[in-house]
Amino acid sequence: MLEPLPQKKAEDAGETLEFLKREEVRTMAKDIAQLREEETKKERERIAKIKIEEPSQPTPPPLMPHAQEQKPVFLNARTRSEKVLIRVVVIGVLLFMLLNGLAFGYWYFTRKKIMEIVPSPQSTSTTEPAPASPAEPATTSLDIGGEGVAPTPVVFFAPVQEKTIGVATSDNLLLLLSGALKEEYPHGFTRILLQNTEDTTFLTAKEFLKKAAVAMPEPLQSLLKDDFMLFVYSSQNRKRLGIMAELALTEGVQDILKTWETTLEQDTKSLWEMTGQKGSAYTSFFRQSVHQNNLVRFQTFSVLDFGIVYTLFGSKIILTTSFESLTKAVDLLIQSR
Repeated sequence: MLEPLPQKKAEDAGETLEFLKREEVRTMAKDIAQLREEETKKERERIAKIKIEEPSQPTPPPLMPHAQEQKPVFLNARTRSEKVLIRVVVIGVLLFMLLNGLAFGYWYFTRKKIMEIVPSPQSTSTTEPAPASPAEPATTSLDIGGEGVAPTPVVFFAPVQEKTIGVATSDNLLLLLSGALKEEYPHGFTRILLQNTEDTTFLTAKEFLKKAAVAMPEPLQSLLKDDFMLFVYSSQNRKRLGIMAELALTEGVQDILKTWETTLEQDTKSLWEMTGQKGSAYTSFFRQSVHQNNLVRFQTFSVLDFGIVYTLFGSKIILTTSFESLTKAVDLLIQSR
């Protein structure tokens, strides 16, 4: 009956061992949890200590450019060479303005050379001078001793400048005019004065036509007054010759001019040959246009505004070698009224 006891003791010993093992596992788990908790606590304390000892970091700059504080920008001081260059430019501009002002003043005071006729000398004494003898014509400063100052031809309009050409009796006027046309002229009209070198008088309209070999119908030539204006019109690097003369009367002149058209090209050949040559636009007939309510007749030689152009403006006849020069002359005549 005593034999089952050892088996029961063995079972109790096994249960006790199993229990101890379980208890040991629980104790170990608690120790591990406690160890982890302590480590976690130490880690928190270490992080807190690091944050306290860490110096304060600067605030990062904002990302938007407009939020940044704008600092004043100071221009770099100019170098010595830049200052010298600026002074040179300023002085150059001032000199340019000064020279232009002087040139304008010279042109303004010399562009209008109004004819000056020397009056007869008047006695300063209070005694009334004796009347001149009928047999002896009264003398003026123009013919005393055969010497004097010849009156300048009448100015029809104010040109940009004037040029005087001395003409001797034996001189070839066409050669003198051809040489004058080779010179440079400012834009606009240049009046050409033809002065006799022997007596300082100026050529009349009829004398000019004769020396220039220009054939004009006798009925028209007989109506010419002495005063006339010979001019050069410069525009777009081209120079065009023209004449303007005063007529004693204009009745029937338009018909005379229309008749003259049949030979006008040949009769004025000496003048327009000095100015240019015929081109592809040459026509042998005259056409007409209107400028300032005035009839203008013209014959085209070239597309470069070259030909024979004439008009009867009031009591003046204008004959030129370009349409532009004639219209500009008419405009200046209207302005000078």
